[in-house]
Amino acid sequence: MSGCRKGELTSLIEKGKLEEAQKIAYLYREVFGKDFFIELIRYPSREGFYDSYQLASFAKEEGFPVVATNNVHYAELKEYRVKELLNAIDQNITIFQLQGYRTVEQYLKSPKEMMRLFKDLPEAIDATTEIASRCNLELEPGKPHFPKFDTPKGETDYGYLSKLAFEGAIKKYGSITPKIRNRLEGINKTWLILIYHLLFYILLKNIKVKDKPCCYQKVFCLFHSA
Repeated sequence: MSGCRKGELTSLIEKGKLEEAQKIAYLYREVFGKDFFIELIRYPSREGFYDSYQLASFAKEEGFPVVATNNVHYAELKEYRVKELLNAIDQNITIFQLQGYRTVEQYLKSPKEMMRLFKDLPEAIDATTEIASRCNLELEPGKPHFPKFDTPKGETDYGYLSKLAFEGAIKKYGSITPKIRNRLEGINKTWLILIYHLLFYILLKNIKVKDKPCCYQKVFCLFHSA
């Protein structure tokens, strides 16, 4: 789905950058095929209606299906205060000092509430059922499910990633100091394999990654250096 108001597509349409929005939408269509939907969000206070009309019009003109959603942050309306408290704790301020957009409408709405909000777009409601019917993934609890990528002959996933990480460290730092070795060897093996598969996929698809100062991001840098 295209995302909420802060999503890339919605932001571009809101700013009137329709050509850029078209490029992004068709890129998503190319990647996700028929699984890509334009997401529409509305609140009873009329918030979001203008954006949803713009998005619905864009979707109709470009031939994209729409889906009715709600930007859910908590299960029930009464949990709004808990979310406010968590936001304040996260920012180390009081609730009264919270800034920016705030609404009590980000709870899991009933089918009746959603149908009332989108009575002019029944196809958007129907799409929610269609998408739900596609979500039939069953995972065995306790068993890791990583993407599978081939490694060079004779190499294990963990051994190959370790080799690339150490080669990248030498290229980046010139030599492996005890501190660097300890950090590389101290990363949990299971997570290292998971990160390897994710990074391999990221590099394969040329996906842009926002830099974050954590040990796994360091491994990404080393892997990329190698």
